[in-house]
Amino acid sequence: MADKQATSSDYLAIPDVAEQVFAFVEWAASEDSLTELNDRLDGILHDFNIDNFILLEAFSSRREPRAEFVAGVSNPGWRAHYMDAGLACHDDVMRAGLETTAPITWSGFQSDTIVRSGQRQIFEEAGEFGIRDGAVFPLHELDGSLSMVSMFASDRLPHDVKTLAALHMLAIYYSIAVRRIRGSLKPKVAKPARPVLTARQRECLQWVRAGKSDWEIAKILGLSQHTVVEHLDQARKRLGVRTRTQAVIEAIAAGLIHL
Repeated sequence: MADKQATSSDYLAIPDVAEQVFAFVEWAASEDSLTELNDRLDGILHDFNIDNFILLEAFSSRREPRAEFVAGVSNPGWRAHYMDAGLACHDDVMRAGLETTAPITWSGFQSDTIVRSGQRQIFEEAGEFGIRDGAVFPLHELDGSLSMVSMFASDRLPHDVKTLAALHMLAIYYSIAVRRIRGSLKPKVAKPARPVLTARQRECLQWVRAGKSDWEIAKILGLSQHTVVEHLDQARKRLGVRTRTQAVIEAIAAGLIHL
């Protein structure tokens, strides 16, 4: 018996496809949990008989294959095998994304292209992990690198324009949401604490900034020259610098003295 193939009518019969897509787009714009984002998209894609999906950094800005996982719900066995075997170097489907912004399905690629041995190996070995078809959605980045969302299925994916457009839109807005969420999850770099100087240390530095000598500063402030030197040495240490000139520069940058 011939394998059942998905048809256009199968997918367009899914209730409210457009509503699902636009609802996801609207919801994803404010979602802040990567887990929730993955679960929501996973549920939608299962209506299309898509089993797994990943967002990956496919190529560097120099067009070097990377295939680095960013987010998604992957087939862990296939993902580990793909990386361990270095299959990214032979992945012509992924490479085809460099030259287009349109979706590329595996079955469509095999129909339209002479499949080289390395890519044939990928198709055959993917089958051993229950993957019979897939699609990639290229996402060209501003720095010239290429990201993409890859989707995998145990049956043949549709080729009709409307369904691929729906999947494409989901891929684009999933990528946008992932990058926003991942950005918010990056550990915040603590601002360096503002150095603490005493009023006298700030005064002494301010007069150094004015070009006064230790003796002149001592006369102006009514202090001994030795005390002025002590104040300036302590200020230098607190600012973490070696010279008085550096101390003045740091103090100005920190807003402790003025120009």
